[in-house]
Amino acid sequence: MYEAVFQKRRKTAIVFAANAIYSSYYLYHPFCDWFVFLGIFIGLASIIIGVYSIESTTGQLNLMQADYWNVRGIDLHNKGKHDDAIEAYNKAINIDPYFSPAWGNKGTALADQGNFDEAIKAHDKAIALNQQAATFLNSKVYALFN
Repeated sequence: MYEAVFQKRRKTAIVFAANAIYSSYYLYHPFCDWFVFLGIFIGLASIIIGVYSIESTTGQLNLMQADYWNVRGIDLHNKGKHDDAIEAYNKAINIDPYFSPAWGNKGTALADQGNFDEAIKAHDKAIALNQQAATFLNSKVYALFN
């Protein structure tokens, strides 16, 4: 799925680059120098849009991968496999260090293991990233009082 999205964006970038070459070549008229500048401008704008398209796809893929590992960690945590869940949460955090659900879920898994000091640190990070998430506060209180 991720590869299909990336391939589509790569094709879009190639189309924009081809448009740049086409515009620069066919808009030139020997009697009007401003056609050359217009063609160069359109070409550069097309290349910039193509590069932006690839960069935005990379960001989307990272978010999708981080979400995948977070959901996998939740599934493993629900099955009682806390070590594997923490490993999955760590993979999500390595992909996107600002992904607060992974931090909060990691803290919950650490607390369920009895590692309350690390759980509090993970919940503090989740709260710092997303101060609106009340579930992280509840989980931190659980870790503090156990």
